[in-house]
Amino acid sequence: MNACLVSVRNDERDLKEMVGMDTNDANICYLMGGIRHLWCGERNLDKFKEYDLIMFTMSKVQGSYENTWLELVKLLKKKYPNTIIVVYQEAEMEWSMYRPINEQINLFENLKYADMFICHNQSDIGYFKYLIPNIKVSYCPSALPIAKIKEYAIPVEKKRTDVLEIIFGSSFDHRSCGMFGYAVAMELKRKYKGRIKLTQYHRTQWNDDRNEQIKKHFGYDFEILPHMGWLDYITRLSKSYISMNLMMLAAAGRDAIVFAALGIPHIGNTRLELLSHRTNKLFNILDLQEVCMYCDRLLVDDVVYYVHQQMAYKHVRVHSFENVKRHLQCIFENELGVRI
Repeated sequence: MNACLVSVRNDERDLKEMVGMDTNDANICYLMGGIRHLWCGERNLDKFKEYDLIMFTMSKVQGSYENTWLELVKLLKKKYPNTIIVVYQEAEMEWSMYRPINEQINLFENLKYADMFICHNQSDIGYFKYLIPNIKVSYCPSALPIAKIKEYAIPVEKKRTDVLEIIFGSSFDHRSCGMFGYAVAMELKRKYKGRIKLTQYHRTQWNDDRNEQIKKHFGYDFEILPHMGWLDYITRLSKSYISMNLMMLAAAGRDAIVFAALGIPHIGNTRLELLSHRTNKLFNILDLQEVCMYCDRLLVDDVVYYVHQQMAYKHVRVHSFENVKRHLQCIFENELGVRI
């Protein structure tokens, strides 16, 4: 089966070139048999004729791109009714509700022309299934090269030194909720003083001095990881001892997957599929006192640390390319009666 990916990226190229750490949509489409990426602004519909399956990335870019890809879903289904149209979720479930009501309605009106909608997390299925009941709605694990990431893992024994790094995410903004992680990290720093090093990781760059203002006001310094290539990024993350991202929204969960593959206990949103199986399912991440107490246990109890680490290793295998491909084959055969 020939497949292509359509997204807001304004280029046309071989899909294999896009497969990697920060391109979850390209990874998924590649595992479906994807061979080409096309821009959502393309209106020469003959370019799509050769494909049996076309996967759209549900754009989270506000503005003209949004209507561009939605319009193309409808145009292609009308021109090629036998072509399978799949829409892949981008960002968190709530993203569509940030839009004006007319744009929300337009989104779900055009999604009706797809054959299948694929969610990041099983907990997202109901929202899309109930609003677009005429199409198939399913879940697929985010796909990352797990075996490659594990190559960068550092044995925990080598990290149990005089200084342990607590790394928190993400940016200090209303979506990423970095202040939650910083609050917990500060409390642990107060208790353990020089034994704890604080570091902030993020993938969003803000052109202001918010980090410096926060450091100055609260008085607790932290290293800020710069934007870097994914392999350099993973190499740097591997040095941390405990990680957390207390973002209230749930998207693809790449951070949680990376930390799990690196063997680093990660505390995050249990709506993420990976974390729904984990130790931190036992408490509410927005109860920062509970989060802090759990981090405390990870710092002092090697057994708690080991159990969390091994649970993560067990469940992160679901996100390998091999397992995701098998998962996709099952849902396409079961839901649409086709083999990919």
